[in-house]
Amino acid sequence: MHLQKDGKKLSDDLVSIKTDNSTEDKAKELFKDAKTKIHKEDPYNQAVLFWVLNKCSYSGLTENSSFSATASRQNFTIKGARNLVNISEIIKPWKITNLDYSDVMAAKGDKIVLEITKNQLTEKIKSNDKIFSSIDDDNFSSERGVLIEASVTPRSFFIGRNLTQTNFEAETNCKIIGIKNDKKFIRNLPRYQRMEAGHILLIKGEEENILLKKD
Repeated sequence: MHLQKDGKKLSDDLVSIKTDNSTEDKAKELFKDAKTKIHKEDPYNQAVLFWVLNKCSYSGLTENSSFSATASRQNFTIKGARNLVNISEIIKPWKITNLDYSDVMAAKGDKIVLEITKNQLTEKIKSNDKIFSSIDDDNFSSERGVLIEASVTPRSFFIGRNLTQTNFEAETNCKIIGIKNDKKFIRNLPRYQRMEAGHILLIKGEEENILLKKD
C-alpha cells in the first residue's frame, strides 16, 4: 500500500539507505538489523525494511532467509530503488486487498475481457472451465476485437511522444495495449512511456476502425 501512495518518498528513502550501505559488509549488517526490527516498526518503515530484506536475501524470501552477497550486489541497487517511482505510478489505480480470492471474483453484471484465440476458447468451453459455467446464457453478449502489430518507423510522428501526446486512441477508437522492443514486452502501457523507432505497438480495436487506420 505504501508503494502505491508513497512511491516517491519510499524511493528516496531507499536510495539514501543504499548510498549509506554500499559495501557488502554494510549491506549484511543492514540485513541483520532489518530482520530484528521489521515486526516492531510502523507500516511505512516495515515497507522500507521489507524491500531491503527482499533484495538482500536468497530467492527474495525476506526475513525467512539468510543474507546473500550475490543478491545484495545484483538486486539491492540505487537503480532498483529509483524504479519504485515508476512502479508506484503503474499501481496507483489498482484496488489492493487482502481478501480471499473468492471475495473478489467477478460479480453479476461484470464485463469480462478475454485475450484468447478461437482454438483456446473452444478448448476452455469443452473442458467445462468454471468461469464459463457461471455465465448467464440468457443475458450473454460478446464484443469481438482485432489485434494487430504496428512498427514505429524512424520518421514516425510517434517518436519521442507518449500515448497522450499522440492522441492516437482518441482519433482512431483503437487502444495501444502494449509495446515490444528488443528486450521485453510491456503490457498495460504507462501513459508516460515515450515511443522510439523500432518499437512494435500492439493495437486493439474494432475491425472497421483497424481497417480504416490501415488505409
